[in-house]
Amino acid sequence: MKTAPSFKREPDYIRPEDARLRGEFGVVILSGIIGNDGKVREATIKRSSRSASIDATALAAVPSMLFEPARDADGNALDIVSNISLEYTQADFHGPQSLARYRCDQFVRDYDWWYRTWPSGQEDRIFKTLRGIVVLSEAKFNAADFAAEWKAAIEACRAAPDKLMLDTLKPHGDLVRGMVRKS
Repeated sequence: MKTAPSFKREPDYIRPEDARLRGEFGVVILSGIIGNDGKVREATIKRSSRSASIDATALAAVPSMLFEPARDADGNALDIVSNISLEYTQADFHGPQSLARYRCDQFVRDYDWWYRTWPSGQEDRIFKTLRGIVVLSEAKFNAADFAAEWKAAIEACRAAPDKLMLDTLKPHGDLVRGMVRKS
């Protein structure tokens, strides 16, 4: 294979409402054959998000996916077995699901589910990204301090569910808010 397959048309990545209400989010990894026509066949769950609803949504999205197929050295399209990673996130960095709009009630639901469902030490993309930003912004700040800040924000949100999550992330909520927009 000279070139790997790449998305031409991705799924919408909209977290199902029932999953949102339960606080479920995460990454599903599908395994399947990306055909020389760019369509996915024989898709199965290789790694579950640990949410039946999200996993079902990912499988249901397979017919809507289209790839630029893998190609050999002569440019011929190939059938190839591939893993496809799909993320159904709780918040993003910009747009209507922005962290700037992430309310405490949802933040608590999401992370209560996360900590019940995933083994200790497993971190999601939002946590890891924000921790990285904070650690890079302050030379004397370390990763363990951010974990404590995050847990304190969850508890502050539990007491004030109508607040925005960034209002409880102390002292770094304003730093993060400056990076995201409410568009």
